[in-house]
Amino acid sequence: MPVQLFKWLMALVVMIGILWLLENCQNLRKTDFKHSDEYLRERVQKIYANVTLFYNRLDALRQNGEGGPTQWPDFDSLYCSEDWNRHVASVMDIDEKREGETGFFEWDYWTCSKDYAFMYATDIETIDRTGDQGTVSLVLHNGDMKVPVLLNMVYERGDWYIDEMTNNWNRLPDLPYFEWKSEMKEYIKSSCVPLVASDQRSSEELRVESCVG
Repeated sequence: MPVQLFKWLMALVVMIGILWLLENCQNLRKTDFKHSDEYLRERVQKIYANVTLFYNRLDALRQNGEGGPTQWPDFDSLYCSEDWNRHVASVMDIDEKREGETGFFEWDYWTCSKDYAFMYATDIETIDRTGDQGTVSLVLHNGDMKVPVLLNMVYERGDWYIDEMTNNWNRLPDLPYFEWKSEMKEYIKSSCVPLVASDQRSSEELRVESCVG
């Protein structure tokens, strides 16, 4: 191989290596920033800005006597963890099979009530962040109601997602305390179907089918 060609190839390899290092350093800086208290707070701020904007538009339409949208945004898929969504899906599956009953979701965790008025979130603060787990507090204003909300956040799919919502986490009087995913777990567990002793399938098959979700 001619010396000049060899030098050119080596220079090309070095250049490619430098570009790869620069790109990965940028990705690392982005990842590090996403694991900062500031980014976590901003992520929750954006989530609730989008959620409250949608409900406020609904409220404005209602005030004007107009109908709402036929399809609502799937905030759970957009902003909640995969585990949260699995629990919601299991609860909805249970409730679909219980026709005529009230079901689990008597009120909305995004509005902290059965209804909504003008909404906005304040006092958003990152309380704790360790690795891929974080905790953020905020106050949700819904009309005249102010609800302290605690969010357990998890880092997955390249960003932070809500894994648990706790309403009235500091237990103020006259407001219900409610841990949404924990209550969903209990609801699913209480919906277990008793095992049928005469069934010839294995105990493991029965165990898997004995509880919805």
